[in-house]
Amino acid sequence: MLDTTYKGRSFLHRELWRVVEMQGEIAEERQGRGAFYNHLVAMVFALHAVEAYLNFIGELLAPDIWRDERRYFRKAPYRGFEGKVRKVLELVSLPWAVADRPLKTVLELKELRDLIAHPKTEQLCGSVQTPGNEVPSVLAVPTTLSKIVTAEACAVSIHDVEEFLDNIHTAARPQTDDIWFGPRALRGVDFHVGGSSTYTKDWSLTAAVLWLALVFCGTPSKHQTPARCRRAPDTPTVPAGNLGFHPSRCLS
Repeated sequence: MLDTTYKGRSFLHRELWRVVEMQGEIAEERQGRGAFYNHLVAMVFALHAVEAYLNFIGELLAPDIWRDERRYFRKAPYRGFEGKVRKVLELVSLPWAVADRPLKTVLELKELRDLIAHPKTEQLCGSVQTPGNEVPSVLAVPTTLSKIVTAEACAVSIHDVEEFLDNIHTAARPQTDDIWFGPRALRGVDFHVGGSSTYTKDWSLTAAVLWLALVFCGTPSKHQTPARCRRAPDTPTVPAGNLGFHPSRCLS
């Protein structure tokens, strides 16, 4: 019998970013109202990726704060999402420039997320002008959501979120020696696992202890290039099948 124990981390901000990229690609292939929903998903998940990254970098740079983050981020000037963003920017010595992109875009995405998280029926009232006797399309009736979620806004959101998090990531790099940190905030491995396996015969004698570091990097997209799985430094190479793991996909 082979008994395997493992330990590692899943970088949820990168998993969430896969959703953003995939929905953005699907939206480009669609026309009309159908693309609206893909743009909406991409924009909301872009904000989710920001929140996940803030927790990732916060745990690395200020573990004492993030160990009791709910209490810490209840008080001004660090209350809520904006307070968490402010704190992370302070930790990496970046400015709180709310009037400028990309931070301005990030805070606008928070407003969209809140609109979705706390929805209310919207009362519509207005007028629409159409030429001749042409009956207006229902798509011509504007809603708060349709004003926020557009193809242009989605493209700006994707660009600005990645730029914003890469700025933080670059500034934070000198403060950590984490080998899995990588050069980019949202690109790289999705999770890593290190483990040991013990093969025990019927008379309960240990035959060997094997070490393995696995990397799973998510679903390929046109933005990424397939590469070989990488292992942790100074880790002996062991065939994955011997430990019951079967990594099938990997990206750089």
